[in-house]
Amino acid sequence: GVKPNAVFPFSFGGDEAKLVAKKWAKSRFFAPRKFKKNLDARDLKGIYQPCWTFDSSTSSTYKGRLGERRTRTIRTKNGVKTQTYIHWFHVSGTISNNFDDVTISASSKFEQDKLQRLMPFEYSKLTNYSKEYLAGFYANHYDKDVKSSWSEAKEYMDDQIKKTIVASYHADVVDYLNVSTIHSNVTYKYVLMPVYVLNYR
Repeated sequence: GVKPNAVFPFSFGGDEAKLVAKKWAKSRFFAPRKFKKNLDARDLKGIYQPCWTFDSSTSSTYKGRLGERRTRTIRTKNGVKTQTYIHWFHVSGTISNNFDDVTISASSKFEQDKLQRLMPFEYSKLTNYSKEYLAGFYANHYDKDVKSSWSEAKEYMDDQIKKTIVASYHADVVDYLNVSTIHSNVTYKYVLMPVYVLNYR
């Protein structure tokens, strides 16, 4: 397999993680009292989760029909009322973006939605990989290759590009929006992310 390029070192150990977990448990108003009292550090594990990060410069052309919700006052036989309608307009153009460190989970044990809830990581703390960082922690190996993860990353970038286009026109509704994107200067890294996992019944 591929050797990791970089790692986010754990910034604190199991004892502090236990205190954080207990504080979190106390904030769960409806959590059972026994759970809060018996939270055990032995159930808490520091695991390095594998991820791919991607950088890409994109150039996109687009064409579509967007809409903006507006209101108008109309007179009826029963008086005056406010009516909401959609003002449609056609759009086309080009847009460029630079994406840095688009992060995709590389493990089926650590789903993308879990990763997104923990994001963003402080990329200023990213350091070159060394096996010494793994001492005292577990580490999962990737089971999603870089090719399939790149496809996920492109889907994320496509979604962000569309959101940027729609926002630039202050549109509320999308009838259709066709976007064609070219990627250049694409790079990737295999990165280990520090995550504490708590298992309990």
